[in-house]
This record gives sequence, structure tokens and C-alpha cells, in this order.
Amino acid sequence: MHENFFDTVKKKNKYVIQFKGLSEGSHKFDFNIDSAFFGYYNYSDIKEGNLVALIDLVKRSNHMELSVSIKGSVVVTCDRCLEQFPFQTEYHGQLFVKFSEVLENEPDDEIIVLSTNESELNLGHYLFESICLSLPYKKVHPGKPDNTDGCNTDMINKLNQLKVTGEPEKEDTDPRWDRLKDIKFN
Repeated sequence: MHENFFDTVKKKNKYVIQFKGLSEGSHKFDFNIDSAFFGYYNYSDIKEGNLVALIDLVKRSNHMELSVSIKGSVVVTCDRCLEQFPFQTEYHGQLFVKFSEVLENEPDDEIIVLSTNESELNLGHYLFESICLSLPYKKVHPGKPDNTDGCNTDMINKLNQLKVTGEPEKEDTDPRWDRLKDIKFN
């Protein structure tokens, strides 16, 4: 039987914080995030990476506050030339953990509600989502030091050859539908 990511994480204690025995106050944790981490997320565009997550956990009697900093690089696909390249990324965020007898839906992305019986916090999925959110919407090779484009020149040349120029052809429309354009709404 194939183990899922969370079972593996639990066995290896990777990305898991055992908070039950911690005293109140500040505690620091760090996690290395590598390509094996991204391998558990089949639907991810990120397949490789090398990052470090630093967690500053402040434990209180009825909740925990986590300051999360993630820094490193991931291999992404350029949206312009489709070639993979390492992209430096950084994420800083806050996560609050509440304890409750009645488990409710988390009110927002920065709050996790755990049962009072829980003794550990699995941060694997939170770290994955944070890394994904730290990436820009459009991922393009950075420019080279000589101020030239960092993209694959062969692919860019091929795209330029296939580029459509000029005015788009005007489609003939059905004259019955053209009359609808004259209708004015108040």
C-alpha cells in the first residue's frame, strides 16, 4: 500500500512540531525543504527546490503564534520560453493556532483550529502553500548581467517567427444579430 505524504511526514517527524511538552514562551524551529518535499505534491508546478523555513513559535496557555520565514530557491518553468530555471523566493507570514473542543472551519488562512487533544502541528501543507504564494503570477527568466534577456534565444526566435502581425480579420456576422447592437438600455 502506498503511503501518503502526511503519513510519511508523521513517521519522520518532518515539518511537524510537537508542542504538547513545550513550555509557554518562544521556541525556534527550522526545516529544510528539498525536492523530496515537492515530490509529494503531484499537482504542483514546482518539482525541485532548496529552501529553509525558520519558525518562531510563541506558545500561550490557550493559543500559539507562529512567525514563518521561508527563503531559498525553487525550479520553475519560464512562462515566456518554457525553459526551467532556479527562482529565488522569500516568504514571511504569521500563523495562529487556536484550541477548541468544537472543531470549526478556519475563519481565514492564517488561523488553524486544533482539538484540545492534539499534541502536534503538521506544517507541511502550510509551508507548501506559502512557497506557492510567494511566487509571482508571471515567472520569467531574470535578465543577464550584460542586460540581455535570460530566456532561451532559440525559443524566443521561434515565437517571433510565429507571431501574428497586422489587423485581425473581421468576421462576417449575421445581420439579424447586428440589429441587437442598436438596442440601448437605460
